[in-house]
Amino acid sequence: MGESVAIALEAFCGEGGSRHAFTKPFVRGGWRNATDGRILVRVPSNEPDTEGKWPKMGELFLRKWNRINAVALVVPGRGTEECRDCYGTRFIHIECCDCEGSGSCECNDCGDRHKCAACRGRGVVRTGRDCRVCQGTGKEYQDVKIGWLNCTGRHIARIAQNLPNPRAVEISSGAVRFEFDGGEGLLRGIANEDEGP
Repeated sequence: MGESVAIALEAFCGEGGSRHAFTKPFVRGGWRNATDGRILVRVPSNEPDTEGKWPKMGELFLRKWNRINAVALVVPGRGTEECRDCYGTRFIHIECCDCEGSGSCECNDCGDRHKCAACRGRGVVRTGRDCRVCQGTGKEYQDVKIGWLNCTGRHIARIAQNLPNPRAVEISSGAVRFEFDGGEGLLRGIANEDEGP
């Protein structure tokens, strides 16, 4: 795996809301881990285990894996689907303050609820900042097939943009194990009917 390289693990943390997404990296069993529930990245660490209840990530790496010829993980091309985060508008969206995300407001004149004028009934308004997921293109990344497993293009892009020299090295039912200079990780695949040997 090479020598120690400074890796910004925060790029792989989740926003919470899921029992598998953690908002900050944690240390367990000699590894500093970060996960959003889809991607798990870990680097060796001499730090003591983080206090609290944390998942046993090391067990995931002990499953039965099928070795594959190393596949470089690079940013995939853009597809034709609209970005799921910005709805194809290319900008970051935030909850509408006028309707508090409901898409409708109470009329001061008649007391009835009407479509919110500020967000046009969508519940969100766009900011002037480019979407972080699609980098302002408005399009999703194309999904990538590694071995028999389909992987979401946006996750492959995040790995390729934030880790040095990432490459897929093993595959199992439902996940790809990858290595990069300074650590290793797992990527959950997209379920498909013809999965696995």
